[in-house]
Amino acid sequence: MKGGHCCCDHGTLNKGPLKEKSGADAVALRKKTTFLLGSLSLFAVVFLWTFSSYLTSHVLDDYDQPFLITVASSLSFLFYFIFLIVPDPLMKIQSCESAKHVVDEEDNNEDEGAVIKESLPALTINETARVAFLFFILYFCSNCLLNFSLGSGDLASVSNLASTSGFFTLLIGYFAGVEILSTLRMAAVFLSIVATLLTVIPDFSFSSKSSQAALFALSSALVYGLYSIYLKKVTKDESRVSMPMLFAFVGLYTLIFIIPGLILAHFMGWYIVKMPTSDAATNILINAIIGGLIPNYIWNVAFTLTTPLMVAIGLSFSTPLGVLAGYIKKGELKTESVLAAIIIILSFSLLNLASLNKPLDEEIDAKLLKCLGAEQKLINEKEINLS
Repeated sequence: MKGGHCCCDHGTLNKGPLKEKSGADAVALRKKTTFLLGSLSLFAVVFLWTFSSYLTSHVLDDYDQPFLITVASSLSFLFYFIFLIVPDPLMKIQSCESAKHVVDEEDNNEDEGAVIKESLPALTINETARVAFLFFILYFCSNCLLNFSLGSGDLASVSNLASTSGFFTLLIGYFAGVEILSTLRMAAVFLSIVATLLTVIPDFSFSSKSSQAALFALSSALVYGLYSIYLKKVTKDESRVSMPMLFAFVGLYTLIFIIPGLILAHFMGWYIVKMPTSDAATNILINAIIGGLIPNYIWNVAFTLTTPLMVAIGLSFSTPLGVLAGYIKKGELKTESVLAAIIIILSFSLLNLASLNKPLDEEIDAKLLKCLGAEQKLINEKEINLS
C-alpha cells in the first residue's frame, strides 16, 4: 500500500510540470502554424494583386476609365452575400482561432487563478453593416486612388510607392493603440521604405504626370493604413466579424451610392462614362475576380491570422515579384531592383521574427533602452565635468 501510494504521489508531482510543458509546446506550435497559414495566404494575395496591377495597367492603356474599373471590382463583392445561404469557411477559421486564444489564456492563468474575460459576441448583420459603411468609403477611395495612379504612372514605381502602406499602418496603428512600436518592427518598416526608394528614385521624373501618379499612390497607401487600422480598432477582435459579409456590404454600398452618382455625373457631363470594348470588358471582369473577389477573401484570412502591419509589409513583396516579371519580359535585371527585393525579404523576415518571438523582441528593446540610458548618463557626466 505504501509503495503504491508513493508511486502515485510521484506521478502526481510530475504530472503538473509535464502538463505545463506539453501545453506550452502545443501553444507554440499552434502560433507557428497560424502564422505559417497567414503568411502563405499573404503571399497568394501579393501574387494575385501584383498580377491584377499589371492587368489594370494594361487595360488602362486603351480604356482610360480607372473609376469604372474600381466600381466593377467593388461590385464583385456582392457575390459574398452567398454566405447568407451557405456556410462561410473563414468564419470557421476565425472561431477556431478565437477558441484557441481563450484556451491559451486559460492555460497561462490557470495557476494564478486569474479571471478570464468572456470573448466578445460576434457582430450581427446590422452591426456589420454599420461598420462596413466607413470601411466602404476608405476602401473604395484607396483602390480608386491606386487605379488612377496606375493609369498615369509607371507600374513598378506605383507598386513600390503603394508598398509604403507599412509605414502608415505602423504610425496610425501606434496612435490608435493597435500596433506596438518596437526596434524590430521599426527596422522592418525602415527597410521597406529604403527598398521602395531604391526602386523609385532612379526612374523618378518631376513631370506632372509622374508626380500625380506618385501622389495618388502615396495617398492610396495612407488610406490603406486608415481602413486597415479602423477595422482592427472598431472590431477589437476580427473573429467577431464576417469579413466576406463586410465586403459584401462594400459591394452593396457601391450599388446604392456610387452607381446612381455615376449615372447622374454622366448625364450632367461631370464624368463621361465610356463603354469598354469586348476585350477590355473581358479583362475588367477577369480583374474583378482575380484582383478583387478572390484575393480579398484570402486577404481576410491573412488579416485574421496575422496583424495589420504584417499584411501591409507583406504587400511590399510586389517589388521582388515586379523584378521577376521584368526579367521574364525584358531579360534584364537592375542592380537597385535586385537589392530592393533582398531588403524587402529581410524586412518581412524581421517582422515575422518580432511577431513569432515576442520575448526576443522585448529583449532587444530592453537592451537598446539600456544602451541609450548608459549613453545619456555619460553625456550628463561630461556636462557636469565641463561645468
